[in-house]
Amino acid sequence: MRLSAIDWCIVAGVPLLAWVIARFRRQRDSWRGYFLALGQMPTVNVAGTDIGANLTFTAVLLILAEEAYQRGLVVLVIPIFWMIGTFILVGVYGRIRPFVLEGLTLHQTLGRVFESRSIQRWASMWTILSFVGTVGLELYGGVILLRWMGLNSIHAFVGALLLAFVVSAFTVSGGLRGIAIADLLLDASTFIAIGVLVWFVHWSDVSPAALFNTHPPLKADPVFVVAMAVIFVPFQLCTLDTWQRLAAWGGKSQRRPTKWLVSSSVLLCVAFSFPVLCGAIARTAGLASRPGGHIFLEFIKWLHVPPILIGLVAAGLISAILSTADELLNCCSMTLLFDIFDIRRPSDADPSAEPRLVASGKFYTALFSFASCAVVGIALAYGKEISDLAVDFLYAGCIYYSTSRCTLLSRSGTTLRGCEHRINARGFYRRDYSRDRRLDISLSRIS
Repeated sequence: MRLSAIDWCIVAGVPLLAWVIARFRRQRDSWRGYFLALGQMPTVNVAGTDIGANLTFTAVLLILAEEAYQRGLVVLVIPIFWMIGTFILVGVYGRIRPFVLEGLTLHQTLGRVFESRSIQRWASMWTILSFVGTVGLELYGGVILLRWMGLNSIHAFVGALLLAFVVSAFTVSGGLRGIAIADLLLDASTFIAIGVLVWFVHWSDVSPAALFNTHPPLKADPVFVVAMAVIFVPFQLCTLDTWQRLAAWGGKSQRRPTKWLVSSSVLLCVAFSFPVLCGAIARTAGLASRPGGHIFLEFIKWLHVPPILIGLVAAGLISAILSTADELLNCCSMTLLFDIFDIRRPSDADPSAEPRLVASGKFYTALFSFASCAVVGIALAYGKEISDLAVDFLYAGCIYYSTSRCTLLSRSGTTLRGCEHRINARGFYRRDYSRDRRLDISLSRIS
């Protein structure tokens, strides 16, 4: 598919505007602004980052469409499990709130529960690998999208590097405080794209009844349903970016996150359901993806979206990539500094050290952004399909999400409340300030 000059202006204009917004809303030389949006993020911004981080282009729009193309409407169990996980998180928030208010990350909470910094660091490493892999998947999906948009002249790895540069530019410029505002624009762009496609799907020749009468008939796979439950029910509770949003939320000490969490989850479930319906319609219409393409993009091409509107659609798909990658990269930098390097708690930090800490955060954010391109390189070198890569990452995540959930919700109901007082009484987690001084020196060298 070839885009017109106006379409390309729309596609380029959305990331540029996001960069301007993120840079304008940044908090200079403040680690709280860079990692936690000063702990005063408004509810609407928290919901925007929640939607942006989870409405991924590759793992949602591409993969769910392909799964629905192969399995049928049984893939709709994913938004159902997502909502169940949302209500679980709302229900247990009272138990994790003391740790959120104290500013502990998910991994530091696990370290307290097991009284082990090793577990804290290993969990952090797993999160970094998972998030870098997820961003790599987004970049790989972005390469397919760029080819679909007509950019066949550039090498796939160069396209991934280009997207990595764009996402690192406004993530480093604004930090969480800046990207929280930029994500509202990116989310709106993605939902505008979905709205345009819904309009053209409404006027397509496929009737809703035909979606349930596939030939040959599709059978529900119990293993698939169970695997999706294991992944998506504990997903929100057991991922670092959720804890980061809770710590950044301005109302965390007063009330449960019911309003923004349920509203964003409802919108996410609507967005999750759309590619599932697209994949089912594509199967009913007899569409097939070409080598190097994808069924979701072939379906958009089949809808014959006119110029300007197709520019809005392409911009929305690019926005889904950027809004996912920005917060995940910010999370990777935060967990590396505070969970693995075990840098001194911010409340104890010397104010003069804040610029060095922010500089280190920006450096590692950019580093992880380009490290994600390694996933693209591996996929290109070994001929991995995007669906195979996604399945590898998702099923590997079962181990981490399941063990984290059991840790956070078990131990006879004392895991979070009783354990907190017991560990504090033993003096666990007291700071080693001699070590902190050595880390301050290392930070100055990095910056």
